[in-house]
Amino acid sequence: MKRSLITEDTPERRIDMTSTTRTHKRTTSIAVAAALAAALTTPALAAFAADTPATSATAPTVTDGVGWAKDTYTVTATTGVTWKVKVGSESEVAASGENKALFSTQPAAKTTTVVFTPTAATGYVLGADVKPVTLKVTNVPAKSVTPKAPTAVLDKKTNLYKNVSIPYVAGVKYTVGSTVVDQADKKAKLVAVSGQKTTVKAALESESFVLDATKPIVTEWVLDTQSADRSVAVNVSNLVTGVDGPGTKDYLEIKGLDGVLFTVGTGKPIAVKSGTVKRIGVKASATPTLPVKAAPATGYVFADGAVTSNNYTFTALSVAEVKDNISVTTGRVVTLKAHPAIKSWKVGKTTIAFPKNGTEVKFTLPADGAIVATPAAGYTLSVGTGQSAAATDAKGILTVTPVKDTAFPA
Repeated sequence: MKRSLITEDTPERRIDMTSTTRTHKRTTSIAVAAALAAALTTPALAAFAADTPATSATAPTVTDGVGWAKDTYTVTATTGVTWKVKVGSESEVAASGENKALFSTQPAAKTTTVVFTPTAATGYVLGADVKPVTLKVTNVPAKSVTPKAPTAVLDKKTNLYKNVSIPYVAGVKYTVGSTVVDQADKKAKLVAVSGQKTTVKAALESESFVLDATKPIVTEWVLDTQSADRSVAVNVSNLVTGVDGPGTKDYLEIKGLDGVLFTVGTGKPIAVKSGTVKRIGVKASATPTLPVKAAPATGYVFADGAVTSNNYTFTALSVAEVKDNISVTTGRVVTLKAHPAIKSWKVGKTTIAFPKNGTEVKFTLPADGAIVATPAAGYTLSVGTGQSAAATDAKGILTVTPVKDTAFPA
């Protein structure tokens, strides 16, 4: 006989079943949550989690210094991101840290491309703003410059130096006193000053410029900008020398001195820069004696005991004896020697030429030939006392007519 198992579905039994089912479901949920939490602690599984961190980072930078030795890069550390750098054609290497040198040797090109490439560390992905960075640096060396000196500018109404002229030099900035001179227009500037002395300093405008290390460079000047009627000691005989040269080659040599104007004869006053010498030609034939006077320039006075004038005497003409520079044998062989007082020799219409740096020539004199010597400027010529075969005309030209079969000079 078959038996049936019948469970009576009473209200009390339904309540017990329901309670048991709820307890079982709650226990299962807690177990799943615990298992999931454990899984997320495993890196291999965490990479697949929906909440994997997205990382952003500060982009690398370069400092483009002067030349190439000062070129550097900086990579700011960021969790989850590593960087590599490729400098020009070199191999890519890991990059990190601050102010790291880009180059170990001087690059051949004037410009180098630097590429930074980011990579996400394990467990991270790169944010949208983390991208490769391409930058460029220049490798042009600094330009060598030399500051020019400023000058004080005289106010002729007051005889005071109330301004300083500042020259423009690319790469150089000037400071007058405590004021930096604005030369953005690349022009010289006139700067008003006060006080008896003014200090002017020069400095490099930027690292793109360097001072020439091969020579001493002046970068600071002190100018006497307020002195009126500055005193200067003068003695004309010490500053002016008369040179009585051969013939008309006479001249004066004037040594320059700041604050002094020189007047030669009846000419106009002239200034000669200190440290230089000016040569002035003199026509001694017209003015055998020439006065030179000195006068103070504007803003100067002569010190006590100054000697302000002197006379200079020159020989108008020179007489040159040339008998030792011309000779004729009985066989009419002529020897001529070069002489500074003789401009040229001729025989008839033929000019006797000396080679460059030549001092002597010989030739045979044609029958009844005469030798003619033309003096250089400022000279007259003579062959000496008793030489009847020679004579000079009104222009100082000397003609020598040797007697046949007779040596000359006797």
